[in-house]
Amino acid sequence: MWHQADGDGRRVLITAATNETVSAVNTLIQKRRLEQFDIGGTPVTIDGGKAYVNDVVTTRRNDRDLTTDRGITVANRHTFEVISAHSDGSVTVAGKTGTVTLPAAYFREYVQLAYATTAHGAPGRTVDQAVRSWSRLLTMLACTSPLPAAAARTLRSFPSMGRRRRPRLMCLPGAAA
Repeated sequence: MWHQADGDGRRVLITAATNETVSAVNTLIQKRRLEQFDIGGTPVTIDGGKAYVNDVVTTRRNDRDLTTDRGITVANRHTFEVISAHSDGSVTVAGKTGTVTLPAAYFREYVQLAYATTAHGAPGRTVDQAVRSWSRLLTMLACTSPLPAAAARTLRSFPSMGRRRRPRLMCLPGAAA
């Protein structure tokens, strides 16, 4: 779903109730993008994993010492695309607020993947499509790649799934994410 919308030039908002769910969805989407060669290059360490050139990331800390080429201060929840990684560990990113090179320490500690977000990160986002049904989304993602343990645990935690011992995943032709 995210991949198709992105390929069509549409912006998709995927929200989740917990950081664990956000992390699981981010990992699934990143894995799919790696498989399709949408992202690549040498991975750079971020909070909770790795980022590649063309990955979509978000900053998680305000830093008045970091400003974009448009003079905008880097702030919590600004979204960027990774443009390049440098030999000193710094990373150049670009987004609607402009382009900025983030120092290695900032990138490593305060940057996360941004394919999905909690509801707290959603206000103010302008998108073409929003995803509300987590069981459906995780099912579609699971149809195209193995479902990580964290995603399976998250799927079982939804109230509608709570009565079942194991989530039932049904993969239908054409249900690819």
